[in-house]
Amino acid sequence: MNYQNKRLKAAAPHQNAIWEQGVNELNVIRREGKYITLEDGRRLTEFVSCSYLGLDQRDELREAAHATIEQYGVQISVARTRIRASIFGDLDDLLEQVFNGRKTVTFMSVGAVHLGLLPLLASGELPGYKIAEGGPAFIMDKSAHATLQALRGILEQFGPLKRVDFQNLAEVDSIARDFAKGGKTIITISDSVGSMGGTVDVQAISNLVDELAGYAYLDDAHGTTVFGKRGQGFVFERLGQLSDRIILVGSLSKAFGATGGFVALPNAEAANFIKRYAIPYAFGGPPSLPGVGAAVASAKLHLNGTVDALQAQLQKNTALFDGLLNRKCINLGSTLPIRGILIYDEFEAIRSTRTLQEKGYAVTAAMYPTVALGQAMLRVAISASHTSDDVRGIVEAINQIEVRGTRPTD
Repeated sequence: MNYQNKRLKAAAPHQNAIWEQGVNELNVIRREGKYITLEDGRRLTEFVSCSYLGLDQRDELREAAHATIEQYGVQISVARTRIRASIFGDLDDLLEQVFNGRKTVTFMSVGAVHLGLLPLLASGELPGYKIAEGGPAFIMDKSAHATLQALRGILEQFGPLKRVDFQNLAEVDSIARDFAKGGKTIITISDSVGSMGGTVDVQAISNLVDELAGYAYLDDAHGTTVFGKRGQGFVFERLGQLSDRIILVGSLSKAFGATGGFVALPNAEAANFIKRYAIPYAFGGPPSLPGVGAAVASAKLHLNGTVDALQAQLQKNTALFDGLLNRKCINLGSTLPIRGILIYDEFEAIRSTRTLQEKGYAVTAAMYPTVALGQAMLRVAISASHTSDDVRGIVEAINQIEVRGTRPTD
């Protein structure tokens, strides 16, 4: 079955509508903190960006990015296996301190990490990650990020892949044990924190792969920096110390405030192997050098206590939001910075997003295929940079939205 064709046809009516109505692709000509000025003169308070702590706007990162350009130029346009700016080593050293001694490898994006690392893991050649003679078997969360879902065809060249709802741990456990009985090495693949809401029970997944001698591949892109001491992320916060069977992937482009993605592994041999053989690293261009300079500055803020203080401010803002809201909402009462205001109907979500823009607030209309068909919502990304007035204002605007039509029975 051509699943992509099916998804595109199902998504076309509402996705075409939101672009044609100009609700998406807001053209920003100036940005000051959480306030954006559009080409048409409108000034909006944005609750769209994944900069949950506001690090991307701090002077330390701006100055570091400028200094990096002065030192190296805008880019060294060759793979790092040929020429590597020394600043990458500086970043690796700092990230190692943040992530309890784990060795990191940085990529242009989290998606590039997935593309480069998962085939190496499945091959059985990655040092420290033995694969049984029966080969690997993959269990992927149905709600894992699209950059993971897109690799299904590649992974199925190595072994069977089952897509499962990771909220149903009994089913995950059953499938994993069946694969293990067949002599296969299980590899679970999931986000830790969903981009649209919810979390995975990483403790249960870690226990399962430890018992069955498998591996847990955890994408902590939306947990990096937001959670844990020194911004170690959601996985570290929940597990404390990570098993060697945990492969931790994170983002430098979201709350970290810079650019790129990374994997953090317990052994240096595996990290060096990835640099030599992961296709996006060995043959692709490096991350933006000014972004790497900013990442170095951000890592220092992780280590000096700044990030811990910003996490506390973020929690104050999410608590304020939750206390004022009177709508059904995903993640309400949680420590996550993402809120999903359930609208259900895709076209009503478009209309509601446009209404909020008219009142001075930008949010994301999350619709199929990002979320299930008929489960459209307004994705609100709360930041430590928002003022209390920003939070009060958007909640008041959301509470006043009138949704036409019938909602599904809860």
